[in-house]
Amino acid sequence: MLYSRAQLLNFSAEQQGVAIQRYLHKIIQQETRQLLPHECDYLVIRLRSIFKFDENGQPLHERAFEPYDMPFLSEVVFKYLIYVYFQNLDFLQPTYNGLKYLSKEEIADDKGKFDELLGHWRLQLAGKKCDQFLNEVKIEYHRKLKILDRLKAAGAFGYFHFLRKCLEQELLAFYVYITVKMFFKDLKRNYVEFVYKGYRFIINTYSFVHILSRHYMPMFNGIDTERSFNDALPFIEPYIMPTSLASLLDVYFKYAPETYFLNPEYLMFDYRGDHYIIWWKYKKVDEIGGQLGFELRTLYKVHSLNDLALRSGKTIVKVDDILNFYY
Repeated sequence: MLYSRAQLLNFSAEQQGVAIQRYLHKIIQQETRQLLPHECDYLVIRLRSIFKFDENGQPLHERAFEPYDMPFLSEVVFKYLIYVYFQNLDFLQPTYNGLKYLSKEEIADDKGKFDELLGHWRLQLAGKKCDQFLNEVKIEYHRKLKILDRLKAAGAFGYFHFLRKCLEQELLAFYVYITVKMFFKDLKRNYVEFVYKGYRFIINTYSFVHILSRHYMPMFNGIDTERSFNDALPFIEPYIMPTSLASLLDVYFKYAPETYFLNPEYLMFDYRGDHYIIWWKYKKVDEIGGQLGFELRTLYKVHSLNDLALRSGKTIVKVDDILNFYY
């Protein structure tokens, strides 16, 4: 790794220029094996804007480096194609890729690459070998397929609509997979830890995958009608969810009354009148060598009466006009 995700996001224009030159040197020297997913993601964006020049120094309509031809970028290329085409999976509509509207030839090239990378991803989903990120993603993916099977059996949609829904879940699974992988690879460990009075709170791959897969992106996760979906919260950044959650825990415990006794299962807060709950579980946690800790399990907006009843008897601490904590 040359740079962290935070560095790449916050570099000045001059620093960006130095960074891209260092990465281009790595590509030319074929020294890309140590680059992490967030760096590859950065490269896919930057390489799209680097073009060849003619003998007169005029830019040509031909990229100097083609990300599609670089195997080490394949995962983030697939992420990019999913982002561009998720609502145009037939590749038939006019498409804007963030820089320009694409020609029919460019869309056809994208479809060919998309189909190739989708085939690789399907092999990973079907295979037995998987890393820690894929293992958690596959659990959620197969849970979604069972929901789709039940809906199809109930006549909610026909065969071709069912196939499209299955494709959407395949792509959503990959998007969650690469998002979680990108975060933890940059972090260089597979969990975020917060400590309160000696108690260790662990936000790990399970936490991240579970919350993203069940309580965000309602357009595609709405097939699971038993789940509630979180609104945009200014203190929760979905793409760096574990860090955001650790920061929220820090603020929550700083506001805790002196009489507060750690709840063994959950914390509650409300934001702009909507109630949210974070559940955790006290257990032996693999990420800390099997020691006891609180593994954060989920975060969601409260809808059920049973969850709302958990406020009963709690002390309410007002943080500001729109945020309250319950203790």
